[in-house]
Amino acid sequence: MVFLSASILELIRGAIGRLIAGGTPVAPTTTDLALMGATLVVNLWVVWYETGAGHRLQSEILLADAAHTRADVIITVAVIGGLILTRAGYPWADPVLALVVSAMVIRISVGIVRRSIPSLVDEAVVDHIVVHVEPC
Repeated sequence: MVFLSASILELIRGAIGRLIAGGTPVAPTTTDLALMGATLVVNLWVVWYETGAGHRLQSEILLADAAHTRADVIITVAVIGGLILTRAGYPWADPVLALVVSAMVIRISVGIVRRSIPSLVDEAVVDHIVVHVEPC
């Protein structure tokens, strides 16, 4: 969690810095965009499969990993969008989308932590049990 927090803070800092000071726009090639598209297709399949298996098996681990991969899908879509917009002459698009991605990753991370804490602390729902003790 610490590594993710540090990464998100660095992403936000870099995006704000590029918005304020400007920067050299990225010039993606068609191959770059094709690889990102292939990554997107694979990650969409992983999300679909893990979500279904997680619900079917009632596995918090699979559901958490599906949420993590869903964040990867969102990031990939934003990166592709940023690359296309930058290529089209809108250099501000990449840092703006980096801020949007940061907000989404924070939201997804909070959801994963909320769902995972009960499993991590061995919380279990136990029906109320009434014990009758017969006198000896």
